[in-house]
Amino acid sequence: MKGIIFNIQRFAVHDGPGIRTLVFLKGCPLHCHWCCNPEGQKSEIELSYVINHCRLCGRCEAVCDQGAINIIEKRVLIRRDLCDLCGNCVENCLSGALKIVGKQVDVETVLDEVKRDEPFYRYSGGGLTVSGGEPTLQNNFLVELLKGAHQEGFNTAIETSGFCKWENIESILNIVDHFLFDVKHVSDEKHKMFTGVSNKIVLENLLRLIHKGVNVIVRVPLIPSFNCDEDDLRKIMSFLSEFLKKGSQIHLLPYHRFGLPKYDHIGDDNKMVLFEKINKSHIERATQIVNEFNFIANVGGS
Repeated sequence: MKGIIFNIQRFAVHDGPGIRTLVFLKGCPLHCHWCCNPEGQKSEIELSYVINHCRLCGRCEAVCDQGAINIIEKRVLIRRDLCDLCGNCVENCLSGALKIVGKQVDVETVLDEVKRDEPFYRYSGGGLTVSGGEPTLQNNFLVELLKGAHQEGFNTAIETSGFCKWENIESILNIVDHFLFDVKHVSDEKHKMFTGVSNKIVLENLLRLIHKGVNVIVRVPLIPSFNCDEDDLRKIMSFLSEFLKKGSQIHLLPYHRFGLPKYDHIGDDNKMVLFEKINKSHIERATQIVNEFNFIANVGGS
């Protein structure tokens, strides 16, 4: 069983309990305007070019058999429609400006990497968290990876948008210890406008998970001009208060712009610039509203 991943991050402490290893699966049905991992949206492997690292040596242009790379006016121009992702340019790039984003791996290879931090899991109660993209998009690979982690005795978690068939979630119910579930908005219209998809399936899947009695932590990304005003936050908390127990944790994830350069790297449209920077007052007000609904606000996650 093989899947496509684009990163493995060790010693994570905000994505489930304890010290964790994050495995990022490639591909996502959402196109959130504020996405900080745009390289995880497409299911396919991609070519990344970091202009600040480039020496303009010309080796990439010389070895590209497809004519996809040209140096014009001291700038590397990539015709991504011509690129066949052969990797010749990456192998010949002396400065590391060109990289392939995403690689096909088998479950055993990923688990070998996860096992490296086993002592930290035992000490801290941590384990494996599978993120994305949207992990359930590669559901067969996800199931085998989580099964393997459980067989090793590792705690498991998944970070999900909830936008998937219920059957995909149902297939991992017994091998996921923590569902970190995003609720971005309760307005279907606004959700569609800023993510490209309806939130009806998302909210239905959340309620099904809650009714199953599994461990679900709702996460709300705080995005100015999208869901940060008082009215939007109260509507989200009001909806959740109908189903979540008092004292439940709500993880507030403040918007940041760390992913801003990545859009240029992969030649994608950048909509992050449409959002103002989040400030301290946004976070304080959101925390206050969460607490008013008798939930426990946790800024940044576990």
